[in-house]
Amino acid sequence: MHEQSLLTTQELAAYLGLNPGAIRTRLCRGQDLPPYIKLGREYRWRPADVDAWLENRLEYPGTQSAKPPRESRSRGGRPRNSSLG
Repeated sequence: MHEQSLLTTQELAAYLGLNPGAIRTRLCRGQDLPPYIKLGREYRWRPADVDAWLENRLEYPGTQSAKPPRESRSRGGRPRNSSLG
């Protein structure tokens, strides 16, 4: 067995300095989180995966972000009057 234990949602939230509810919201919405392991209805994270995920998010002041500009997406729902011909 591995010596490294898996982090719970509460432990991940504490490690990242977030509220556990924020982690659950990100999971439900499919938003950016470290890779996880799903065990039944529970989610677990390997500390090494969390650290690697954080490393990939490092940004340095004064440098251009390597991220491409965010594309605007249609919001869906009812069309606005301005979008009608």
